[in-house]
Amino acid sequence: MGLKSKLQKIMMNPYPTERGRELSLLAQIGISMGSAGSRWEDIKGGYLQVDEDKFVSAFERYPESIKQLFGSDINRDVAIDNGVAYELARNLKAYTNPRGGIIPYRITTTEVNIKQQEENIVNWKEHLEDYRKKLESDFIQMQQALNELDQNQKRLENFSKGLQK
Repeated sequence: MGLKSKLQKIMMNPYPTERGRELSLLAQIGISMGSAGSRWEDIKGGYLQVDEDKFVSAFERYPESIKQLFGSDINRDVAIDNGVAYELARNLKAYTNPRGGIIPYRITTTEVNIKQQEENIVNWKEHLEDYRKKLESDFIQMQQALNELDQNQKRLENFSKGLQK
């Protein structure tokens, strides 16, 4: 199951609260991926929508239950082990953990790749500059050789003219 599917499932799952089934879903406090009867175009992205009035009303009436909806200790060991926020944090840890999480790893890998490519660019620039200098040197040598050949040709022509007289 992909991350997006996991997150959507977490947001739609029921979680125990002191109000029982009356308040066990985010949708019951105005947080959903779209209201009932929404058009597919409006909800297909899977983005959360908040009905602010419904949320404020529920929060004013049931603050403790809403707290439990987001995080609660169901096995009474004084550690939060259930709820929307707990499940989100637990599922995202593999992605966001600074020590070995997928996202930090990809960032580090990308930074290393960028640095290597920058070094490659510098090396290629140096190589191209050296190659350009070599080609210039070769060109100058060819020009000098052509000039010498031209001079030799003129000498031979002058010499042959001198012999013909």
